[in-house]
Amino acid sequence: MSGTWLRRYLGAPMGGRLAAGFALGALTGALIGPPVTVVRPLGDLLVRLLTVLVLPIVVCTIVTGLGAITPEALRRVGARSVALYAGASAAATALGLAVALLLRPGAGMTLPGAHAPPLAPPPGSFLDALVPANVVAALAEGQLLPVMVFTVPFALAIARLRRSGAARQADTVHAFFDGCGRASHVMLEGVMYYAPIGTFALAAMTFAPRDGRVLAQFATVLLAIYVAESTLCAALLLLLTVSVPPRSVIPAVRDVLVTAFATGSSAATLPMELEAAERRLGVDRRVFAFTLPLGVAVSKVGSAAYLAVACVFAANAAGIALVPGRVALIGALVWVGSVMTPPVGLGALVVLGFVLSQAGLPAAAAGVVAAIPFAGRLNTPVNSLGRLATTTLVARATESVGAQITVGALDAP
Repeated sequence: MSGTWLRRYLGAPMGGRLAAGFALGALTGALIGPPVTVVRPLGDLLVRLLTVLVLPIVVCTIVTGLGAITPEALRRVGARSVALYAGASAAATALGLAVALLLRPGAGMTLPGAHAPPLAPPPGSFLDALVPANVVAALAEGQLLPVMVFTVPFALAIARLRRSGAARQADTVHAFFDGCGRASHVMLEGVMYYAPIGTFALAAMTFAPRDGRVLAQFATVLLAIYVAESTLCAALLLLLTVSVPPRSVIPAVRDVLVTAFATGSSAATLPMELEAAERRLGVDRRVFAFTLPLGVAVSKVGSAAYLAVACVFAANAAGIALVPGRVALIGALVWVGSVMTPPVGLGALVVLGFVLSQAGLPAAAAGVVAAIPFAGRLNTPVNSLGRLATTTLVARATESVGAQITVGALDAP
């Protein structure tokens, strides 16, 4: 009997397990009240397990993704792609912050684990901290920005060496990081089996005060996320009409959106994006073969909006004043976090706790936001749309879009 229940649990969709953990935790907290805080260690454990995997996944994703770039591809479309991806992520971050500041999710509620934030460092100290004096120490201390500043040039150096006399050694280093990345993702899958238990604890502590306003605040979080991501979705579809006839846009991206919504993984959706770019959007292979894999590594506009709303929610719930300086810091960290989000299911959740801690916000908010049903369901579809829109814009700029796109071609198998 126990084996049957275990198989059902392991076979259930992750979203369903998280929703069940959230619902049971909320009910338990509402019924028992403050004594339920004895389960706090279970929630803290989830936050720690997710946080400890951030840097290994981020570093390995950067090295394996950028380390495979050819110099020819980098010269041809690299600058345009990077500029467009960076700008899109910045715009999505700004939109998410604007919507969240307007709707104020989390205002008036109490979040478990909230604490007074540290004072923000002066600009000079922040800039000095970007370049690590010791990258190993930066890794050990969990400093995301310095690690990123070191890892990106390191990955590009590997890409250059792979086309030189030291190709064999560089390939070995690249394969090492690829293996480490795959192992980290396997560990993440294991952590996600525990996630419903941690979610149960976080939800129980959140609902323990028996405040009916909590439900209204969670509804506001959902509203803010969906308003921001729906606006992004509309804007990206409009951008696609620059290169594709308007009546052909939805048929061209339909399969990609369905796959992205169903899997919740940018990596799993990439094959569908490649097919859509070539067969349905008419993009030159030399363009999309570079832009789409690069986008999977560094561009997640839907995740940027999601992270921005989650950070504002955490600040409001912890009673932290969102002064302009702190909003700017949150925006910068969300932008970096969206770039570094691993292209796997619930990837934004992996980065969220880290972004919150770096911004001086309660990391416990990561588990609470993750437990809100359907909160991140649009992340991956919007991420995919962002990559396809960027790819068509780059292709148009380099005159590599097919001249003829017909409805018949869109329906071809």
